[in-house]
Amino acid sequence: MSILSKIMQPKPHKVTQYLDIFDVEGKRITSLPLLSEKTMDDLKKEAAEKYPDDLAVETSYEDHKLYVSGYTYDKETGQPVPPPEPTAEELADQKAAQQATEAKTTLNSITTRTTRMMLAGGSIAPLQAEYQTTLAAVPDAAALKMTDYFPVWDSASHAYSVGDRVMYDSTLYKCLQAHTSQATWTPTDAPSLWAKVLTSTTGEPLPWEQPDSTNPYMIGDRVTYNGKVYESTIDNNVWAPDAYPQGWKEVTE
Repeated sequence: MSILSKIMQPKPHKVTQYLDIFDVEGKRITSLPLLSEKTMDDLKKEAAEKYPDDLAVETSYEDHKLYVSGYTYDKETGQPVPPPEPTAEELADQKAAQQATEAKTTLNSITTRTTRMMLAGGSIAPLQAEYQTTLAAVPDAAALKMTDYFPVWDSASHAYSVGDRVMYDSTLYKCLQAHTSQATWTPTDAPSLWAKVLTSTTGEPLPWEQPDSTNPYMIGDRVTYNGKVYESTIDNNVWAPDAYPQGWKEVTE
């Protein structure tokens, strides 16, 4: 295409107005852009046919961007309302989800390389070690979001080390004492050997969950509870922060 042809070509139309569609709570469902071949009345007619029970609002490009980013529409003021600040639980969950995504990406890459090495007839021992090291480094909060990457508990004289995590009865457990497995030492039948993964001591708090006497929170364990982060100040803590305030301190940093 010649330079003259490029100059003569019409420039793309810039959308400056939208008809945003909101549900009863003011959350954006979709948007209809005002293009050159349509009028706002055309968009309103289309919205009435496709979204008869929802609210159609004319918005500027600037407001439209806010609604796309998560703002809601206030019917009384007609103004965009910013989303609420995330709670401590939501922030912790977002962090754990990001860590899980990053770990899965790394593990999937190792899996692909291992398959290629197997097909090529090479040694996969280094890749197995890399995979296991990567998996072991995943924080507990993230591990709970990728449980299908962890092995199922093996009853056939498998040597387990402290910190090893396994799946048993659809639940993630962590090894408390090094041992060689036996059929009767299941994670649920041997509480001195295994504990259900509830929280992490590395700074990624999970929502508080009622433990039992064999799986209590220990000093330094952090949890989220009613929108706040708490740290256990005692060992063998089986109480909620509001049930036994002496056993917890609120973390504000």
